[in-house]
Amino acid sequence: MLAVEGDAANFELLVQNVARNGLSDVMTARHALIAPADSAYSASYVNENTSGTFFVASPGSQTSQTIPQYSLDALAAAAFQPDVIKIDIEGMEALALSDSAMIAERKPILYVEVSASHLSRYGGSIGSLGSMQRKLDYRLFRNVARHATLRMIFSKPAN
Repeated sequence: MLAVEGDAANFELLVQNVARNGLSDVMTARHALIAPADSAYSASYVNENTSGTFFVASPGSQTSQTIPQYSLDALAAAAFQPDVIKIDIEGMEALALSDSAMIAERKPILYVEVSASHLSRYGGSIGSLGSMQRKLDYRLFRNVARHATLRMIFSKPAN
């Protein structure tokens, strides 16, 4: 398994939890962003919600220059070809998935956490994400969370 985390503090917690739970032999943690490599990004923190950190393009910013940025395809090429991808990158999900030839070719099961307001930060929407997946012959299953602002969409390749 490969787990990717862009925020330094959350990455340290991830590494500690992997070790604490004896998963070091089966889990690789990578401090990185799943984002276009041609932009610099800086973290935007949500008060009292460490899992709500998101990254915004910051022209000329040096903030993320030490955080490697990868596409899903580059991560898969460096690690392994996944059968399942769980992705929660605070609104950049559509950007990450639309940029992936591996998704179109291999059609792994996708478990995508989405929020309409988060997707809109990057010009996306739940409808456009669903349309993109349907064009790749995915079937969409919704797993609605208790928070009204979050929806979990489970995408599975059609048979």
